[in-house]
Amino acid sequence: LFLVKNFLRLERRAVWTFSGVNIFRWILRPEFGQFLIRRLKEGVMADKISDPIRKCSIILKGAKSDTEKFAALFMVTKLIKGADCNEAGRKLLFEAIGFDFVRRLLTSGKEVPDATAYQSVALSILSCFCEDEQLATHPDMLASIPVFLGVVGTCDDDEYDDNLIVINEAYHCLQSIAAHEAGRVALRDAGVIRRMAEIYTQQSFQIDEALTLIVTLVSRFGPISWEDEPKLFHALMQRVALDFETDHAERKFELAEMISVLLFTCRKE
Repeated sequence: LFLVKNFLRLERRAVWTFSGVNIFRWILRPEFGQFLIRRLKEGVMADKISDPIRKCSIILKGAKSDTEKFAALFMVTKLIKGADCNEAGRKLLFEAIGFDFVRRLLTSGKEVPDATAYQSVALSILSCFCEDEQLATHPDMLASIPVFLGVVGTCDDDEYDDNLIVINEAYHCLQSIAAHEAGRVALRDAGVIRRMAEIYTQQSFQIDEALTLIVTLVSRFGPISWEDEPKLFHALMQRVALDFETDHAERKFELAEMISVLLFTCRKE
């Protein structure tokens, strides 16, 4: 509580430093996401929730503004160790952070300064929570699939290098969701197969991640995956076959396996 009061006092004075570190700027840096993942991703499966997580959850829930929430997130990375973060603890933190807050960061428009940085923070948070099935298939997480698709769609932009981190994290969220049955159904219904096939055939950025998602989904749903998209299936197969022909590295063997899976999902009529 002493730390929280000091954070709020600093906020009112517009002095965002802690031990010589500008908190707000540090949170918006890519390293924040990586640091948060290291703190939250590790841990053993247990029902007991550690005291640091309980205290941080209380602080997060008590935040009255996004500014206070940012300050509380900074404290999470400083006070919580990986060993504290079991499944129950991560769930409590997820609920304490609140998906409304994450959604606001995730859907920041381009007109908002540092919008990409805000998206990176949101996706870093979601990436570490996606490791648990209960959270990966949470209704709020599944409802964000169109947003994830929008992020990976920015790979077509001329300035995609600036979005490299957020694109990687968005793909990680999609892949984590695809690891579970409820998630695969939600991804299929959201048109992920079509969008990933478009990305691959257009040879956009990170096509391997797109193809992996396609194979994961079509291997589950079979020919009905292409029920309304026969032309897209043929365009995808032509592109994958061309890559197989021209690639002479280890990826060639991976493509061979993927081609085999895709052919089994081809409509027979």
